Amino acid sequence: MAMLKDLKAAEYNDSTHSLHLYFFDRSTAAKWNKMTIPFRRQLVQLISAHPTETTGERPKANNVWNRQLGVDGLQNAESRSKYKIQLLNTARSMNMALFLEYLKQTTGKRFYAYPLDAYGPRSHQSQMWEVLFEEEFCPKALIDINRIIWRGRTIILHHASKHRMAP
Repeated sequence: MAMLKDLKAAEYNDSTHSLHLYFFDRSTAAKWNKMTIPFRRQLVQLISAHPTETTGERPKANNVWNRQLGVDGLQNAESRSKYKIQLLNTARSMNMALFLEYLKQTTGKRFYAYPLDAYGPRSHQSQMWEVLFEEEFCPKALIDINRIIWRGRTIILHHASKHRMAP
């Protein structure tokens, strides 16, 4: 009964067969860490998802905050060091896969690209794309390049890592 007074919420995930208990603060949660409780005819040991002062920092693989993904599918901890370019003024009818392959061949670098203005069933109709390169600096082939003429259409390259505001 004492645990029920301390709990903020309890959640059971049927697909992963995991139980998550949410407390109002970390100090209360630390009080219940390593305790064993009965659940569905079993004894379950409670493990805190947050590192505590006594155990120190957890390894990256075990720290829940380091495993979080951003909207681009990259881990948040890693995406801060990527060089970001936004492709503006692309046409809905444009073959983006072909253009992105051209960009890959030109730069010789790996990158991730995703649409900015539409998600779900209409994501193929996006007119703005974001490209994240796997390095901190602009690829040499794109330094001081602001426009690419692709099959008669001017595509604007906004170097978002350098300039926050779009042109």
